[in-house]
Amino acid sequence: MVSVFVYGTLQSAKVLQVLLGSRAPTLGNGRMVPAVLHGYRRFAIKDCVFPAIVSAASAESVVQSGAAAPAENVSVQGLLLTGLTEPELDVFDAFEDEDYTKERLTVELKQNAQSKQDAFVYVWKEEAKHLLYDEWDLDHFLATHEEEYLVGVTQFKQQGGWQED
Repeated sequence: MVSVFVYGTLQSAKVLQVLLGSRAPTLGNGRMVPAVLHGYRRFAIKDCVFPAIVSAASAESVVQSGAAAPAENVSVQGLLLTGLTEPELDVFDAFEDEDYTKERLTVELKQNAQSKQDAFVYVWKEEAKHLLYDEWDLDHFLATHEEEYLVGVTQFKQQGGWQED
């Protein structure tokens, strides 16, 4: 079993339900826990409704380019999805854009700052950071883009042949 820290569209219960079906982690089944990734910053991506994260050093160069304002706190709020199987991780690997790399990082659980856990995190590639700007906002995504995004997620799932066991 593996854990994945999600910080963007995968925080949507509806998106997870489409991708993983009845196995999707939820707050109710204890497999989804609020968490924080320190030393990284989340940005919007030009012409995309999903976000990217980059290290604090990369974030500073995005700020210096004028594409985003400085931030006092360089950390990313998200959710830790636990108890994922290798086939479920394969779905996430296929779902994430080619401009991401999967890294194993340590996140802090929000209910207990002393509790940390390693998880896979999809981090934006350095060579694509010129596409980043401003902060990405989950509430804005849920209110304005989620339903349309779900259509694309459903098509991805159908075209990829990902099936529930």
